[in-house]
Amino acid sequence: MKNIDLKARLDNTIVEKDVENAYRNSFSDFFGDKAIIDSPYGCDGFFKLQDNQNKLFDIDDKTYSESNLKKLKILFEFKYNEKLEEKSKQAIIILQGIYYLKKFELDGKDGIDFPSILFIGDKDQCFSIHTNKLQKYLDYDLDWDIAPSLAGKSNPDTVLQIMNDVS
Repeated sequence: MKNIDLKARLDNTIVEKDVENAYRNSFSDFFGDKAIIDSPYGCDGFFKLQDNQNKLFDIDDKTYSESNLKKLKILFEFKYNEKLEEKSKQAIIILQGIYYLKKFELDGKDGIDFPSILFIGDKDQCFSIHTNKLQKYLDYDLDWDIAPSLAGKSNPDTVLQIMNDVS
């Protein structure tokens, strides 16, 4: 397994695309040829592990369940120099992720796996949220045809609901 220094990679970023590449490369380096990362629906990235792997890791640590790791499907959303400690910024980016989740949901019949995790990464910070916590928002009566990047500006009430959501 490669020595992955994500911090060093992120320290060298100057635009959002660099942040995306730093995280994507780090995930790819860690999981090796078992990782599949693509960008369906124009998202920053969607990570999953290949199904045809007999064993994902050569470790004896029993805290990792092979079946749970194979269920790991991560929707990435990357930013550059956002203030992720601010709930309003978090909520806007989460709503952008929800818009991508809606695309997965609407097109699920085509065999594309639905993400289990929304991972939001920035140059200085990152966080993740299980998509089970976001499912209810997929039923909201929103204009799902707008670009995900415009979701926060177009849905201020939903941003406020996400900010106040403690579940």
